[in-house]
Amino acid sequence: MAAVNVRAPGNAAHRTARIARAVSGRLGPGPYCSLLISHVGQVTAPSPAPAGLQAGSVQAKLTKVESTVWTEAVAALPGTAVFKPAAPESSLVHCATTLGHPLPADLVALLRESDGIEGEYGDGLIWSAERIASENQGLREDAELASLYMPFDALLFFADEGNGDLFGLLSRIDRPDVFVWNHEDDSRIWVAPTLAKYLEWRLAGQIKL
Repeated sequence: MAAVNVRAPGNAAHRTARIARAVSGRLGPGPYCSLLISHVGQVTAPSPAPAGLQAGSVQAKLTKVESTVWTEAVAALPGTAVFKPAAPESSLVHCATTLGHPLPADLVALLRESDGIEGEYGDGLIWSAERIASENQGLREDAELASLYMPFDALLFFADEGNGDLFGLLSRIDRPDVFVWNHEDDSRIWVAPTLAKYLEWRLAGQIKL
């Protein structure tokens, strides 16, 4: 049976124990652990709420013991968000396999609820799993781009601004930060501390490029 690795942030002891039992003891040590997610046994570990979290924030709504309800949290934000049917597990497996590394746990959880999110004018707030695979593979393997830009392997692009700039998560470092790649000067600039905050700020028009 095909399987896909996702990165999952560490949680409180009781939560970790529950997850560990669900995946038959495959939960590894450390602040970030690798879960083997199968087509049948689908487990996603929610991120712990940071200190001083305000109850009304999107991150508070996304931090739950049993599940992470992305579509409900995003729908409650200002701005227009158009959801899609859930991504099939085969698309998530294909994406991780094509790119050769695990997908961030929050991104996987979101795609399992909505295979991409569009803004009011069709903006790519979140790409589909298949587009994430194809766009990142194309950027990483294009010889002409390799002669013009720094390597793209450190970022996993998942959204676009509509002007050529792309939003990405760190692909090989266990941090939840979101960066934007500027296609004109090849800069990579921090724009949000988490995927949830990226959506909150972008829908509110607070990310200015």
